[in-house]
Amino acid sequence: MEQMNLISPEIMAEVSNGNSTKLPDNTLKMLQILASLNTPKELLASMKEIAEFSLHHVRYLAGPLVIHRSPWSDTIPQWLKFACIQDRLELIFTEYEQDQVGVSSTATEVLTYMMPATYEAPLHRDYADLYLWVGNEVLTKYDKLPKGCKSFYEFIGDGDTSNASNNRIIHFNQVKNEFNYRVQVNSTQHS
Repeated sequence: MEQMNLISPEIMAEVSNGNSTKLPDNTLKMLQILASLNTPKELLASMKEIAEFSLHHVRYLAGPLVIHRSPWSDTIPQWLKFACIQDRLELIFTEYEQDQVGVSSTATEVLTYMMPATYEAPLHRDYADLYLWVGNEVLTKYDKLPKGCKSFYEFIGDGDTSNASNNRIIHFNQVKNEFNYRVQVNSTQHS
């Protein structure tokens, strides 16, 4: 039986010689395909370590999912947990291509963390807006909405920008823009 290498010997030789080089796109694509097949994150992290990715990236991929401690934690769907790994890998590849190491989490991880908490008590408006925003991002990305729905907001009936008395109501894009603004403000304050 012949061993198949994910990383070509030429690339490994260049990396070993200290030359700065990027992995070929097909190697990154193979890792993404493995992640989509629900490959254990520890195996994916080992492959990234062999490819000499940042130790921070390897630890982030292999690290545990942070989930709100609650009796409702077991209600998180399995597909969402696997989606966290896929999104972590996607974020790592983006940072890898940009030669940076970030400290962000993915929308999928935020949704996974918050889900059990939403069953325990009502959320403050800011947290409810965040939960709805990440829920829409994740459900849309992973095609988990009912057929014919383009967004979670359309599904719950928030597609209109005004109610019956023609008063403006909160809209998905407003929540998204507000959230993005807050992230940018906080990231500049912590830099």
